[in-house]
Amino acid sequence: MRFPIFVAVILTLCCPALAAAQLAVSADFYVAPDGDDVGDGSRDEPFATPARAQQAVRELVAAGLDHAVLVYFREGIYPFDAPLAFDVTDSGSEQYGVTYAAYPGEEVSFNGGARLLAEWFAPVTDAAILDRLLPEARDEVLVVDLPAHGVTDYGELFRRGFNFDNGPLDDDTPPAGLEIFVNGRPLQLARYPNDEYLRVAAAPGGPETLQFRYSGDRPDRWTEAADPWFYGHWNAFWADCFFPVQSIDTATRTVNIKPISEEEIERWGWNEGDAWGNYGIEPSRPYFALNLLEEIDVPGEWYLDREEGLLYVYPTADFATADIFVSLADELLQLDGAAHLTFENLTFEVVRNMHFKVSDGVDVAFHRCTFRDAGSAVGRVIGEASGIDSSHIYGIGGTVVGLKGGDRYDLIEAENYLTNSHIHDYAFYARMGTMAVNVRGVGQIVAHNLIHDAPHMAVLFKENEHTIESNEIFNLCWDADDAGTIYVGRDWGARGTEIRHNFIHHINSSLHPWQFGELVAEGVHGVYLDDTSCGNYTVGNVFYEVDKRGVMIGGGRDNVVENNIMANMNSALFIDRRGLARTPEQNESLWNKLVPYNVTEPPWSTYYPELAAMYDDPTPYEPDNNHVNRNMAHERLFWVEQGFWGSSVWEVLMGLPLSFLIFEDNLPNVEDPGFVDEANLDLSLRPDSPAYTIPGWEEIPFSEIGLILTPPELEIALASDKAAVIQVRGITDPWASIASATLDGRDVAASLTVASNGMIRGTIDLSEVSQSPVVLEVVVADPKGRTSDAGFSNELDVPVGDDDDTNSDDDADDDTNGDDDAVDDDASGDDDDAFGDDDNDDDAGCGC
Repeated sequence: MRFPIFVAVILTLCCPALAAAQLAVSADFYVAPDGDDVGDGSRDEPFATPARAQQAVRELVAAGLDHAVLVYFREGIYPFDAPLAFDVTDSGSEQYGVTYAAYPGEEVSFNGGARLLAEWFAPVTDAAILDRLLPEARDEVLVVDLPAHGVTDYGELFRRGFNFDNGPLDDDTPPAGLEIFVNGRPLQLARYPNDEYLRVAAAPGGPETLQFRYSGDRPDRWTEAADPWFYGHWNAFWADCFFPVQSIDTATRTVNIKPISEEEIERWGWNEGDAWGNYGIEPSRPYFALNLLEEIDVPGEWYLDREEGLLYVYPTADFATADIFVSLADELLQLDGAAHLTFENLTFEVVRNMHFKVSDGVDVAFHRCTFRDAGSAVGRVIGEASGIDSSHIYGIGGTVVGLKGGDRYDLIEAENYLTNSHIHDYAFYARMGTMAVNVRGVGQIVAHNLIHDAPHMAVLFKENEHTIESNEIFNLCWDADDAGTIYVGRDWGARGTEIRHNFIHHINSSLHPWQFGELVAEGVHGVYLDDTSCGNYTVGNVFYEVDKRGVMIGGGRDNVVENNIMANMNSALFIDRRGLARTPEQNESLWNKLVPYNVTEPPWSTYYPELAAMYDDPTPYEPDNNHVNRNMAHERLFWVEQGFWGSSVWEVLMGLPLSFLIFEDNLPNVEDPGFVDEANLDLSLRPDSPAYTIPGWEEIPFSEIGLILTPPELEIALASDKAAVIQVRGITDPWASIASATLDGRDVAASLTVASNGMIRGTIDLSEVSQSPVVLEVVVADPKGRTSDAGFSNELDVPVGDDDDTNSDDDADDDTNGDDDAVDDDASGDDDDAFGDDDNDDDAGCGC
């Protein structure tokens, strides 16, 4: 890896474009929800739509840029019914970039949905519908007539899951249908049972028939259901499928699966035999049923009658005052060939497919944004030096982000990135084969992220020379078996990736195969080098409370596992010889993957001499030359677990798989690793840790793992010339929260809020201020509670004392009209709003 490039990325994160206490308020163009596209785009006459602002920027680009271009969006929701397309005509230059940003202190949403008001929902009165609802839900469920409010496009339900959901890098992944989101969170399509799995009673005719049998009589209630669907791990516990039903025979308790149609085969590239998922159906496997009006029984469940356009919801507790949206648009932005573009402090939300697609992009950045409520993904980044940083991502239906780029033939790195972002609660729709980031090509960067709470992986990588560094990863793989949080497999040439300085902890599955007919559970792991993966580096990581194994070496070679801490797990490492057990066709496919790259010639032979040497190796399928150096293990059942795949029982008992590991200076079982504060997950090491007795041990920078905290950027101003009130606006990361705020020694944290896109705002009463000028000091915290250094606002002269208002009525809030409302009632628009930015809004840009 070319380390200096990564340093440059981190420096960018630590040195935001907008300097603290000096927020920019002047832009080339402004856009406001109450603007007008016939205006000139100035602060006083803002445009109304992003498309009009884009047109104005294109005119500047066409004339030749002589300065960096900034477009500010004023607070509000900007609806998208189709994606806005960007290309080279929208691009900045290396010297002068183009930025689309939220106005400082204001919350801006790019929204692909339709808003529903809570008062539009009414109790169900249709006797036939009431009869289908469960008795406990009849008085709770509400209904809204969507066509009456202009919503008539409901999309389609498609098969989802392993082998169907190929992620944002694949155009053959179908979008979700209409979904409902309440206060930025997806609701649950009505299912049975609510929190558990049922078990397949039988699979008559074998695993590859389009039917299975169930136990019990629950489906007797579903005879009027128009379109039931089922989700399950129908065979392998690391694969799943969400499929539609042809019919349910309640007499024989048989579910008949709808075959894949010719249209689906042509449209999505599916195979006829994949109707039930990739591997058929086995008895005892876990499943549940969905899309059933009859099973709405808990708050947050919903069902859509697609024939009548009636949306049924069991309301959540906050429903009456909530922001309620249904998704309509597939995407918001499509960027093809665009360069030097930045989208900053914006919220992207409510789409059926993904928020954006970047193709052949150069330096396309999404900085400090919020991405939520997408049916499939956040987006894909294909190009170079482009990506997402310092953003908050949640409520995504499948895989979050795809990164791809670089030249694999010449091993030229793309340096696309996903950095310093908080990513959680994803893959709620398609579970298996989904991840926070799908990494392809050469030289992508995944660093300093906090990734948690999802059913499968954090990172799947393929190909070469990626950096996966300083991420904190926890509570993943909770609905899988035989899975890992960081995964690669089935390519001898996918080498050179560094998995370094990550904290991977509390990786446990609630899916136990022994409950569903299997005698053996593979478990879930930290780093999974699967199916003869070779030549990658797992260095300086901390693995803690991992269900099965810290590092899985699935028959590969030339891997390096060194300087790691592995505590509280079944096995620190695993190795087997599965390359010997693969079929000739499978091994031939591995050789064939290498053919296009001339791996025996430079640059491949220079980067990976061990790969070139495999052509002359008489035993290329053995897991040779794996180095295990300077690792420390604690509280494990096995130091190295040996698998039977590729070996006989006798060979395993004799330790043959183990002989393919080269050990040096490990501490395989220390009684006390010397953690500073294990109870609070501070696994940095005390000076007396036995790790320091290992020759060449390198300090793991534990305190630097995860999100990078930077001080917030702040500005304060008087709400008017007469009132003893100040308005605050500022910028921080969208995943941050206020830890403390002081003004004149007084705690004012309760006066400040952080909006969903990281905008800080608030109003502070100055009646008790004892000195002038004042400076606001704010500290922010990350989701784990770690705090930043203080950020300071500008210095501001303020009224001091109790008797400063013009009417001497001691209320400290006198304004020009003497109406004691604490704001200046400037009727003339004469430039006296709080920040002097000539927008006549007198609200300091805060919308307060």
